[in-house]
Amino acid sequence: ELLRRNGYEVEKLTGKPITPASLEGADILVILEPWGWYHPGEVEAIRGFVRAGGGLLLAAGPWRGSGLRAANGIASYLGASFRANGRVRDPTDHYSDRSHIIIVSTLADHPIARGVGSFYFQGTYIARLGPAAVVAESDPDAWFDHFGAEDWGDGERQPEEESGPFPLIAAMGFGAGRVVLAGDGSFTYNSWIDKLDAERLALNVMEWLASGRREAADQPPVAFFTCSPTERGTLRCDASPSLDPDGEIVLYEWDWDGDGVYETSTGRPLVEHSPLEGWAAISLRVTDAAGNASSLTLSRGDLASYWVLRGSLNLEACRLQEAVGDLAQAVDLAPEDPEAHYWLGRAYGALGRHDEAIGELEKARELGFYRESVTLALSASYSYRGDYGVAIGLLRDLLAAMPESTYAKVALGWKLLLNREFEAAREILEEVQGVHIVARNNLGVLSYFEGKWQEAVDKLRPISESASDPLLALEANAFPGLAYSRLGEEDLARAAFER
Repeated sequence: ELLRRNGYEVEKLTGKPITPASLEGADILVILEPWGWYHPGEVEAIRGFVRAGGGLLLAAGPWRGSGLRAANGIASYLGASFRANGRVRDPTDHYSDRSHIIIVSTLADHPIARGVGSFYFQGTYIARLGPAAVVAESDPDAWFDHFGAEDWGDGERQPEEESGPFPLIAAMGFGAGRVVLAGDGSFTYNSWIDKLDAERLALNVMEWLASGRREAADQPPVAFFTCSPTERGTLRCDASPSLDPDGEIVLYEWDWDGDGVYETSTGRPLVEHSPLEGWAAISLRVTDAAGNASSLTLSRGDLASYWVLRGSLNLEACRLQEAVGDLAQAVDLAPEDPEAHYWLGRAYGALGRHDEAIGELEKARELGFYRESVTLALSASYSYRGDYGVAIGLLRDLLAAMPESTYAKVALGWKLLLNREFEAAREILEEVQGVHIVARNNLGVLSYFEGKWQEAVDKLRPISESASDPLLALEANAFPGLAYSRLGEEDLARAAFER
């Protein structure tokens, strides 16, 4: 509404994937605190939109995960990146008693900062600026509070945690367009935009992004690459995602051992290399026709994250064999990456290969993957294998450590139902039915298993009529169909099954 009052036309971008056609006619694209994965094709569409003269506000927010998840899936293709798995805190300048909602008052001389004295910020920082210039940064006494396996930061400064000042907002030109990177988007949100100078900051960002095409003058290229193991034991690396916003890349140089010497030089983006045993990272330097250069170093975990991204997207699209292949590549690249093992376990589980799923998920748990997620996935695979007692034990242990986890309570209620512990299932599902639609669905299924046909229909019918998730809607229609059959209501049963 603030933008509309100031003369902007605002439209919500709906539907996936993001394509050049879906961005056509827009001047600015705003992406606030994305959480999941962006397909490489979507990222190319966004990058092309900016290169052609569009504006992009990309605000990260704190998130858990690695590599190309969330905002980094886009920022990395622009030569920048955000710090994952933590949030910036300030011990003195913050809102009330919340050290993670910091007051930012160090601003550069930039159009975005004009008239802005301070604003609240609650997010991460820009770890790699690339060609961007810092617009706002934290105080020097700020620190980056790391997320633990079971928490979102402990609020206490630890010796290994980074200290400020941290770049929080930065701006850059890219091709004919402009980009604003922010580690948090709350300065645009209803709950914060009327506090301090957030409203002025939000309008300044939009005005700068919308202030017309800039001259694309001698910008440095952006380095980016992926690598995949081959059956021959080599690495096939592809630098074709690298891009010069205003020209052409003419030289690709590779450092394979981290000594600062680029052993391989080529004019082509594709190269195959036999890595040394124990290799840890690969660096790429790209140079354009004007002599501008930029470089990027990716660790084994960073390289694996590309395959985690691809595998997760294939898993979401039910391309399960492709997902397993991609995620196996990730594990091959980074055997100690818990996220790679977690997603490979999820893919095996989706294929019904539960022994392999359990092996990968147990490895992810051993390596310290987020406890709630890995335990829920593990309990599902043990349950599908018929080991209800193991699944129930895992979930009880999780609830002992995280007693407020509604996901664990819903999952435990379902496993107890499958194990025919009906009273225990009802008790825990009723506890969370007010906040979780799946719990209400499972209570209806429980009524069916107890032979209470009409009660099952009464509980499930509202869910069948309102559920947006297709799998939940399927279950909420199938069980009433079975219950109607038991009640002799064949027409109603047929209608439910047809739905």
